[in-house]
Amino acid sequence: MSEHSFSKSIKADLLKVADRTTEEMQAELAAAFICAGRPGADKEPDPMYFTTSSFAYAERLVGQLRAIGLDALAEKSEKAIRSLWHIFPLPAETVTFEGFIQKYDKEPLQDHISSSTALRRAALRGAFLASGMMTEPTKSYQIEITVRSVRAADFLVLLLHAENIEPGIMSRNGHPVLYFKEGQAIADFLASVGAHNSLLRFESVRVDKELRNTVNRVVNCDTANAKRQADACARQSSVLETLLEHTAAAQIPKELLEAARLRIENPGMSIKDLGDLMTPPIGKSGMNHRLRKLEEIAQDLEL
Repeated sequence: MSEHSFSKSIKADLLKVADRTTEEMQAELAAAFICAGRPGADKEPDPMYFTTSSFAYAERLVGQLRAIGLDALAEKSEKAIRSLWHIFPLPAETVTFEGFIQKYDKEPLQDHISSSTALRRAALRGAFLASGMMTEPTKSYQIEITVRSVRAADFLVLLLHAENIEPGIMSRNGHPVLYFKEGQAIADFLASVGAHNSLLRFESVRVDKELRNTVNRVVNCDTANAKRQADACARQSSVLETLLEHTAAAQIPKELLEAARLRIENPGMSIKDLGDLMTPPIGKSGMNHRLRKLEEIAQDLEL
């Protein structure tokens, strides 16, 4: 599985999500260009075109631009590694793309988007389609969205906070990168943007990893307990051997001597099983009491 196959899976899911209203379409389109649009040749601050390697996403962008009353030009450029599609918004008689983006790049409309569940999730969908990626969950958990400016980062933080997701922010190649690593936050994000097939895949991987981690913890715990028990039995057997060789052993009651002998001869046996070997058999508490009494005698003799 390639490094970015999970990102492709998410984007394939998102491209199948249909905008139910014009407002949702506008929110998704605006977020995409605010986060990852490129300035035109005159270096205006507003994004004038968009670049993507996905023909399906290029089609979606062109369709959305036309749906809001603009036109669009899609140009394909052949690169050595991969082909790229350049999407250029074209103005209409009464609508310009610059005016559209300027409206969405201001706080009042951004606050309106963040307060509407449908618009907020459409905008997050657009941001991920434009510049999001996710690491392969079998290796690690992390979603990243690279944006073109601090203002765009603030906009995304506003949207993610409304979804109860707390992103971290770092800088890479001079651009802000929002990221989050917690498994539940990633699951919530995938559910909110509509990447349901990818969410099922992610949850399957997460369950497998958590099950393996749980098994490893139990095995490690059992191993540690077994080692402690073996060390305790070895120490007890050594003390009892020394006690039986001492002259004071002649004064030890017969039932205690039998308990000492059984422990020395069966160092790995449980207390309950040792009690069953006694004549007559005794319970676990009785056998434990006799072994403790023997250790007290050895301690009094400073053995």
